[in-house]
Amino acid sequence: MVEHNGDFFAGDFFVTPEWRLGNVMGGSLAAMLGSRRQRDFGRRKADLPAVCRRCPLLSLFRGGCPKDRLEGRGRVNHMCAGTRRFLDYAGPRLEALAAAARPKGEPPSAPPGRNAPCPCGSGRKYKRCCGRED
Repeated sequence: MVEHNGDFFAGDFFVTPEWRLGNVMGGSLAAMLGSRRQRDFGRRKADLPAVCRRCPLLSLFRGGCPKDRLEGRGRVNHMCAGTRRFLDYAGPRLEALAAAARPKGEPPSAPPGRNAPCPCGSGRKYKRCCGRED
């Protein structure tokens, strides 16, 4: 998230001093994106409760935005039940649409390899992040 004055933050709902990465007018964007604070933000996003890591919808939802993970609910996203209901209904229909749009004989895309960077942005390997089976 970039503010009008050039301040750069880890996320659009995290525009607070603790998540300010720097200012694009006087800093390196690469350095800000590779900063410890940005890595901490990515780890926080990937830090999911066990119930989320076991969820069959993990590959689609990934726990949602950390701003919606309420401490009083065990850090489970407060939109989880509604999202599950929607995806239970719409999922098969969306998969059918994707299959119809895929060229004949092309398989669905596979998750990243175990040692590949995790697509959630945590900076961790997939097997140590969203690909955990614990």
